[in-house]
Amino acid sequence: MDVDKTKQKILIVDDTISVIAILKEIILRAGYQVAIATSGEKALRKLSVIKPDLILLDVMMPGLNGYQTCEAIKVQKEFEQIPIIFISALNESFDKVKAFKSGAIDYVPKPVNGAELLMRINVHLKIANYRNHVDELNLQLEEKVKKRTKVLDQRNKELLDKNLQLDKLTHQLLYEKENLDLIINSASLGTFEVNVETGYAKRNAIAAAMIGYSIEELGNTNEFWLSRVHPDDSEIVKAGCSNHNVEGFDIHYRMQHRLGHWVWVQCKGKATKRHDNNAIFLSGIIMDITERKASREALENSEKRFRLLSEYSSEAIFIHYKGNIVECNKAFASLMNVSDPKELYNTPIPFDRILPEYQDLAINNMTKHLSGKFETEVLRSNGSIFDVEIETNNIYYKGKEMRLVAMRDISLQKNTIRLSERRLKILEVFEHSSLEQLLIKILDDIQALSKSEMCFLIPFKEAVFYNTVQTYSSEVANKLDQQTPGMFLGEYFKNKINECLLNKQAITFEFPNDVQEETLFQRALLYPVVREEIVLSIVFVANKSTEYIQHDIGILDQTIDWYRETSERKRTEEELHKSEQRFANIFNDSETAMLLIDPESNAIIQHNKAAQVMYQMTEAELDDKKFVELCTNDSKDVQADFLRVLKHELSSMRYTHIMSDASVKQVDVFFSIIDSLNRQLIFTIIIDRSASFKAQNELLKVNQRLNGLDNIVHYHPNSINDLLDYAVQQVIQYTASQFGYLYEYSQEKNVFLLNNYSEEVPLVLKNEDQQIGQVACVVQSAHEKRIVLGDSMNNLIKGESNQLIYSASIPILNKEKVVGVMWIAKEDEQYDLFDVEQVGLLLETTWLLVEKQKLQDELDNHIYQH
Repeated sequence: MDVDKTKQKILIVDDTISVIAILKEIILRAGYQVAIATSGEKALRKLSVIKPDLILLDVMMPGLNGYQTCEAIKVQKEFEQIPIIFISALNESFDKVKAFKSGAIDYVPKPVNGAELLMRINVHLKIANYRNHVDELNLQLEEKVKKRTKVLDQRNKELLDKNLQLDKLTHQLLYEKENLDLIINSASLGTFEVNVETGYAKRNAIAAAMIGYSIEELGNTNEFWLSRVHPDDSEIVKAGCSNHNVEGFDIHYRMQHRLGHWVWVQCKGKATKRHDNNAIFLSGIIMDITERKASREALENSEKRFRLLSEYSSEAIFIHYKGNIVECNKAFASLMNVSDPKELYNTPIPFDRILPEYQDLAINNMTKHLSGKFETEVLRSNGSIFDVEIETNNIYYKGKEMRLVAMRDISLQKNTIRLSERRLKILEVFEHSSLEQLLIKILDDIQALSKSEMCFLIPFKEAVFYNTVQTYSSEVANKLDQQTPGMFLGEYFKNKINECLLNKQAITFEFPNDVQEETLFQRALLYPVVREEIVLSIVFVANKSTEYIQHDIGILDQTIDWYRETSERKRTEEELHKSEQRFANIFNDSETAMLLIDPESNAIIQHNKAAQVMYQMTEAELDDKKFVELCTNDSKDVQADFLRVLKHELSSMRYTHIMSDASVKQVDVFFSIIDSLNRQLIFTIIIDRSASFKAQNELLKVNQRLNGLDNIVHYHPNSINDLLDYAVQQVIQYTASQFGYLYEYSQEKNVFLLNNYSEEVPLVLKNEDQQIGQVACVVQSAHEKRIVLGDSMNNLIKGESNQLIYSASIPILNKEKVVGVMWIAKEDEQYDLFDVEQVGLLLETTWLLVEKQKLQDELDNHIYQH
């Protein structure tokens, strides 16, 4: 899967400006987008705004070092999948194991080799894209399940409608007709009449046709009819015919059709009695209810499926009948702060949890026969308010028409939209606003987001003297015009300001009753605007309908932090502009050979000292050269290469260059385009091929890893076991191992079984002492959920050799649970931790495909059955 460089954003975290400039230059020339943070703290604040695809992280920095910054990023679920590459100078104490434990996926030493860095960046971005691709496949599959479930629900509704129509027809024929003879003569249903004393029996043509026979074939007795009854239902029929002491009877049983299949029939009738209460005749109707039985079975299966889906759904779901909850899932119970969902059964819908302004809309949509979606706000048990999308539909459940209500939390999306809209407005005035002015601009936004009545800005100097408030939001300007500035700043409020200044943290509180009477305020939030440990101003937010909670402080954090990020970004842009002015100095002082070439004339416009050293030429000699004159290649081919560079079709090329002493060197030339005032120039970096030999080896290893992932993703297995066998083969091939076994975890036995799925592999142990070998290695890896490297004696596996082997155990995790362990071993050398980490990635991808295949198999089986 190719990486679109122009859409990939790389965050550089380093406290050294010169290093940042070099890294930025290399990455921008490669076509990526670049963002910069000069400390670990700034990097953490920028993550939600920048959303980088990859992070280059310096190890040694003041404040948070690289390890701490990496760990802080990885604990955030939103950013845990971002690849992080450490950058460390050779003279620094760099702990590779610590780096990988903190969450890094690779490291690059300083001074940075541009080609090696770009190859590693491209590889890890490609790996991240593979992982995202698998996640997208899973989301598509989930959406497919939802759509098919909706189709099944619609089918159930249609079947139930038909069933209701049949029930209405039955009641009409049984209880609305006054004369049984009229029913027998005119009915389109099957009818019967049996003389209990003589045994005479009569059924009409419709009844006979239900089982594929004519009236003549049935005869005038019950014998033939009873012979066609299913053996399991014969007792039901005999009991129904012999129970003459009741006025009516209604029995269901199966009859064998002439063609061999079974037909469900319903027999409803009554007994005609003599004066002594003994029955003389049995008469009634016979209906074919095969389709109705199928409908009810489908309905029962549908209800089972609904319970299963709602049980594991993250959405809050409940079914109600006439305003009372019939059934709900765990997510809805959790929302209502109830541990057992059954506690909510037969209770009214909690409309009081919905904010008053939305209650009429909610009642109208939930209780009436309306289908669709609407948005509202709901009060949690802890007092917080969140946005939800509610979807309502009719559903036939337990034989009745009920209402299904599904609630989805959309707070994150709504807050994101609100903040984005307001931030765009702030951007329009940013360049013409001071810090104080901009804070005043965002007061209205903070007020709206926190759903408060008032919002003020207390400048630091005013807060210290407690005597005035000079700035406030526009919505309350009129309310304060007639007030004396500072009239509400009594002793109670002064103490709260002191507390906020001293702790430099936001505080929430309610004004005492006596203070409320003298002021406009009831409950409030004080938020200090801190920069470089100095309080600049205090934001005062007041009069929210409910108490202020951490969510409101978070709104202020996000809004003001965004301003800080914008401010820093502006300053960074200025610094970048200055750095471009220093490019000439960096160009000249670089230890890598660089040339600036006019693509039309092929002339070398500029070169650095490193180029003079490489070609063993003086400045004047190199000035007189054209690029093509340095090459042994045909001049037309070189010129064609330049045209391809200008079309962005070529970024690097390998040439044979001539030195001043007539010797030749194989070199790699990397191209990028620079737009000057009136023309385009080609900037080149010349690297001796011998210096890139190590990078080529690394690239070969990376390609092997990518091939393994690509093989797994595009492999078409015959079964899940086949896929897992193939994964074992890929791991053995990639790591050059002699052994490779997959230990499957058995939850029933709580043990690990040595099983390569399609082939049982016996584990030979000579005695209990030898369990310190590979078995202990596997158990340790599963228990600690980490990779374990070790060694053991070869005789623990098949064979008698005492040759020491090196092994590695890699746990396979699915939703934080260990589902298996891959154990590999070889004799010649120890495993490289980085290689084994890549095996873990391959196994992670494999298990995602296993889970996907299981879900697909269940879905196919479900569709096949229904």
